[in-house]
Amino acid sequence: MVGQISLKNTKFLTISSWILLYLLFSCNKHPVDPNPQPKIAQNKPVFKEETEGLRNEPVSLEILTTKRIQEVMNPKNPTDSLFVYNYFATWCPPCVEEIPHFKNEKEKRKGEKIKFVFISVDEKATWNTILPNFVKEKGIALSTKIAPQNLLNPTFFASNFKEIQGGNIPFTKICKNGKCKEYVGGISEDQLKLEIDSFQ
Repeated sequence: MVGQISLKNTKFLTISSWILLYLLFSCNKHPVDPNPQPKIAQNKPVFKEETEGLRNEPVSLEILTTKRIQEVMNPKNPTDSLFVYNYFATWCPPCVEEIPHFKNEKEKRKGEKIKFVFISVDEKATWNTILPNFVKEKGIALSTKIAPQNLLNPTFFASNFKEIQGGNIPFTKICKNGKCKEYVGGISEDQLKLEIDSFQ
């Protein structure tokens, strides 16, 4: 009798083990995507106001016209506000490196009369793919506009800048009440802070 009980138990355990193995190896099987799409990291520090409502929404960036870019660069009613214009491209390492400096200053100066405007000079081929993903990941989607390269001609630079002629990027212009400063090349976070403070 004891031997019969052990045999039954052994058969029961064997059958149970096979059922368990079947369940373990037959659930949640999905084909592996040979070309997985890159995902935007959600754990990077980005501004809440820039990412609110944008995580699962397509990014729509304003494409500036000749008239509109003049309006952006020369606001009619500045109301004592400080304007920081940063021209960048996604393929430019110094541009990518300095974007966090602008973001940090923007975060620190919440409540102040200061407006950061990022203007992309990327090629048209990137406008619906690389550029939207880039500005969304960097947390600057709501502050970014596109300047078509045909607008960035000698006339544009002559009417909007005193020193910058458009030969290099990044370049930055900071203005308040008609007083402006221009910078060519990457700018450090400490330097950016000092320059903004000089307008206060």
